[in-house]
Amino acid sequence: VATGTLDGSGSSKARPSTTPKVSPGAARAAKGPAPVAPLMPAPPATVDFPRGGGSVLTPIEYRQAALSAPSDELARTKSKAGKRTNPQDASGNGVKKAKASAAKAGDKAKGVKAPVVEASAHLGAWATSGAPHHVDPLTLKRVVAGMRVLGVVREVRDQALIVALPDGISGRVPYAEASDGHAQQWEAALARDGDQSAAALEPLASSFAVGNVVRCEVTAVLRKATKTAAPGAVRKGIALSLRLSRLQARLGDAALAKGCPVVACVRSVEDHGAILDLGPPHLTGFVNAARLKGVDLSELKVGRVLTCTVAQAPPPADGKKDGARRVVHVAYDAAAEGSIVTSPAEGQAIADLLPGMLVTARVAKVVAGGLLASAAQFYPATVGVLHLPLGPESWPADGSWAQSAACAPGTKVRARVLYVDAERKTVAVTMRADLVDLRTSLPPAGLMGTRVQAGIVATVPKRGLVAIARAAPEASSSGKTKGGKKAASSLLSFASLDGLADSEDATPRLDGRDKGKAAKTAAKLAPGPEAREAVVVGWSWVDACALLSFQSSLLEAGVLAFSDVSPGDVRTGTVKKVGEFGAIVSLGPSVDGLVSKDHFSAADARLLAKTGRPGCKAGDAVQVVVLGVDPGARKLALSLKKELVKSDLPRVTEYEQARPGLITHGVVTGVRPFGCVVTFYSGVRGVVRAAELRATHGDAWDDDPRSCYTLGQVMRVRVVSVEPSRGRMCVSFTLDPSRVLGADEDGRPSGTNTASATDARGAGSAEDSVGVGSLVRVRVSSVKSDRYQVELEAACRSPGKAADPSCKEKAAYAPCLPERGEVSFAHLCDLFAHAPAMG
Repeated sequence: VATGTLDGSGSSKARPSTTPKVSPGAARAAKGPAPVAPLMPAPPATVDFPRGGGSVLTPIEYRQAALSAPSDELARTKSKAGKRTNPQDASGNGVKKAKASAAKAGDKAKGVKAPVVEASAHLGAWATSGAPHHVDPLTLKRVVAGMRVLGVVREVRDQALIVALPDGISGRVPYAEASDGHAQQWEAALARDGDQSAAALEPLASSFAVGNVVRCEVTAVLRKATKTAAPGAVRKGIALSLRLSRLQARLGDAALAKGCPVVACVRSVEDHGAILDLGPPHLTGFVNAARLKGVDLSELKVGRVLTCTVAQAPPPADGKKDGARRVVHVAYDAAAEGSIVTSPAEGQAIADLLPGMLVTARVAKVVAGGLLASAAQFYPATVGVLHLPLGPESWPADGSWAQSAACAPGTKVRARVLYVDAERKTVAVTMRADLVDLRTSLPPAGLMGTRVQAGIVATVPKRGLVAIARAAPEASSSGKTKGGKKAASSLLSFASLDGLADSEDATPRLDGRDKGKAAKTAAKLAPGPEAREAVVVGWSWVDACALLSFQSSLLEAGVLAFSDVSPGDVRTGTVKKVGEFGAIVSLGPSVDGLVSKDHFSAADARLLAKTGRPGCKAGDAVQVVVLGVDPGARKLALSLKKELVKSDLPRVTEYEQARPGLITHGVVTGVRPFGCVVTFYSGVRGVVRAAELRATHGDAWDDDPRSCYTLGQVMRVRVVSVEPSRGRMCVSFTLDPSRVLGADEDGRPSGTNTASATDARGAGSAEDSVGVGSLVRVRVSSVKSDRYQVELEAACRSPGKAADPSCKEKAAYAPCLPERGEVSFAHLCDLFAHAPAMG
């Protein structure tokens, strides 16, 4: 053992020890009793250190500990040079160190700004994670299979639902995914009838209506069309499912305690109540008729979703056989359905959150495009600018919405979950009053294409701007614009970046970095009390806002909605897509029409037959003529035929407009043995009888009628006769009426004699042109085993009288085309016994 002493110089020198060795016992006896050490808690026998560096805290305890202490991340600051520095202490050492570091590095900055530490008192769930600086919208790229989204039914079809999702996207729900009950009906019908089972199924309109709020799960995102999809499946786009077996597959006993809220779907309606689907196959819900409030048992339909409360918990699973069902008795109150709040204990994992859950949200911070909040205390949440708790009249005109009391940090607001982003571990919520109460705002009638005065109240960088749309000044006191459409009044509206300017170089990003023309556009569209003219181009169902456009080209355009076009109009459009089906031509925003292959121009048709591709391509500006329009179904039929586009002849859009002798253009859409079917506009059709065609083409018509005319061929026709009440019209390819009204030497009509109006979809009957008891001349066309097939040639004959060939005045002469008939052998003579021999 070496000991050391300090000399005068302060250095320590080692020297050998001369102290004799003493035993430990003797040393203790010499020193006397040892001093008593302070009492220390004895360590536990076994210390619970989780393997792998885990934590012994439960998730809730960890969250509470994180929320109670400021985050280290928030204490860090950035210097002017962009480097991290230590937080400033009370003496300002942080600033001094930053200045010294900048001077040493040769930084030209004369000083460093005082670091600012952001307060974390209201950040809540965002305190333990990096808080973003903006709220991102839900785009198609962010949608993945398994995502759960709250949607609104936009369209109800017989075998599918079209559901609108947040931020303007939409998806499709097949019949088998509407509910577990509909899935059972589909599978049963498919096993019974095969692929044709859809025709016998109950339509979805009996269970769903436009405007219903539904909870969805994304089953697939198909960015390209697939041809191998199963019957009834989605072939392209976002495929959705409303089945609770997907949404609540992990529903456990902890969430089924008495009084807990639970989402159920009606499977069937019985005499004393309704059987409900809860999700897991081993759980079945039942609501007794006595526990229904605000709704009658007869009003419940298969597939209806109810937010119920557990009245009687299911029996424990102990002792139950595997796969045995357990019944959960629930109660339903229609008035209280929109006020059931989900407590944090009922969803500890973010995967357990369902869209549509009502939670308590606490505002944490105002960022670009919305708010950051804490949902149910533990979940980081975002609130888009269109889902703030502000009505159309509550938005400040100067753009200071962030200073409103509803957006103040620390404010607690009721909110509903819009969607769960499992990739970012966040949820999007809405604070709008209508969705919180499970109500939706339907678009006003005649809104599309309405010109409004928009007051800009907010700008969203890289997205667009928010405005309050009101009726245009030229609107009359009755609430209609010049075009006769109902004007919008005080509607929350949104305009995307694409709708702010006509050219790309003038389209601003609204992020403060715009230059040139874009900067001028951004300055014109700054928030303020000034109103600017805009046009409504759409409606966002989930966001409950009108979609606006400030483009001058649209303000001057005449096609803003399907109701702006009429059959026979000639319009200029842009080809959007060309495929095997034909071409899609856009006439305006959200106004697209279909040009079938039969209505390509002659040059495009020849090129299509030769190379398989038409001459037109995407982006081409073309002139089209409107064949038909259905504004309710948003369907538009167009034609590229040059003969129709440049035709100066009258356009027949109704049977009432057709009159005998009128000459117009028509398109051959059918070639049958009885004649040619010619289609005009709005589904108006006429038929050219086979007798005229046989007289024109001879044996070629009898051998192969399709060799005489082709589908899509444009012909000039003359109206012979029309019956508007029956929707029948007879036309002729012979434009000279003298050839039809003349007679030959035998007194029969020569040329192309015409009949009274016949069905444009097929051959007419003899009763349409020949009365019962009329004496007619017939020609045998074929002989069967027991009858003759004949063709009638009837002239001006009264029942029971012979024809008068001298009657040639137009008022008295009613010529008829030959019509088919049959003469059985039994009617060949008066004696029935001689009839077979004559046949």
